[in-house]
Amino acid sequence: MSKYTKEEILKSAQENGVEFIRLQFTDVFGIMKNVAITSSQLEKALDNECMFDGSSIDGFVRINESDMYLHPDYDTWTIFPWRKHQNAQTARLICSVYCADNKTPFLGDPRNVLQKVMNEAAEMGYSFNVGPECEFFLFQTDENGLPTTNTYERASYFDLGPLDFGENARRDMVLTLEQMGFEIEASHHEVAPAQHELAPIYAQCNIATDNNQLMMEVMKKVAYRHGLVCLLHEKPFAGVNWSITTDDGINLLEPGKTPHENIQFLLVLGAIMKAVDTHADLLRESASDVGNDHRLGANEAPPAIISMFLGEQLEDVVMQLIDKGDATSSIQKGKLKTGASTLPDLNKDATDRNRTSPFAFTGNKFEFRMV
Repeated sequence: MSKYTKEEILKSAQENGVEFIRLQFTDVFGIMKNVAITSSQLEKALDNECMFDGSSIDGFVRINESDMYLHPDYDTWTIFPWRKHQNAQTARLICSVYCADNKTPFLGDPRNVLQKVMNEAAEMGYSFNVGPECEFFLFQTDENGLPTTNTYERASYFDLGPLDFGENARRDMVLTLEQMGFEIEASHHEVAPAQHELAPIYAQCNIATDNNQLMMEVMKKVAYRHGLVCLLHEKPFAGVNWSITTDDGINLLEPGKTPHENIQFLLVLGAIMKAVDTHADLLRESASDVGNDHRLGANEAPPAIISMFLGEQLEDVVMQLIDKGDATSSIQKGKLKTGASTLPDLNKDATDRNRTSPFAFTGNKFEFRMV
């Protein structure tokens, strides 16, 4: 069920003085586009009657198929807080793209592709959760206000000001996002100078994707207010953590204390391993843009070969299945001997906690570490 009805959106727009609405959609490259309308056209938009020229978007349609329709997702109704000091408020709705008949979802719309996959998963009783780590750089602008890649700071992981020049901008990003209903779990300085991270709470895949698009927009606008430029294309994500849950909230990637006895988990694990092996080329291609392959001067470029590492415990279970056709035991967490009588022994995790592969299992989820 939607958070908002058509009537509630129209009422919200009127009560908050919304004069402009951005109908946003995504092109085949994942770039956000938008058509701006006035409040007088909002009801028409909510009835899926707003059109745009799809032939003007790279990868969409030919000129003779140019008429395309935008179908707003009511749940994405958001009023931008940075326009509250002006008389004309601005809001946005994220839309799915439909073909000229206004009935057929356009296959080149990434949102429609994602929704199709989620619908197929829902029919099987599954839901798909994603928790992106949103990383970005904050750089100075030149005398003309144009972006540079210059920074005077030398901060690293978790540093504070005065080493961290971007902490005020990062704080305002978090506060702005919270005003818009986001829940940000943490924020901090990252490993490289001028590199930062915001960590939103995970959400269902389509919601997390919509939220991420808005987060990137907010980060750029807040950075600009601080005289900085927010650079996203160098290394926007250190990893995308994902899990699969049933419709009643059971995490299918939770191995439990005895994973060798968890038949449901082993079935899902085997399917994922098969998928990664079969489609390794597609996974590599998905990370093969120029900015990603050369991020941080290629020091953190994704590997050429896709590999999975499950950790000592699950690797042992899988090898039992391969060698014997049955798994009868699971390696449990051990102890790391410190060798010092004044220090306690440390618990050792049996999963890939160091995330040593591009597709790593880390306790109860996988992390795609290539982007």
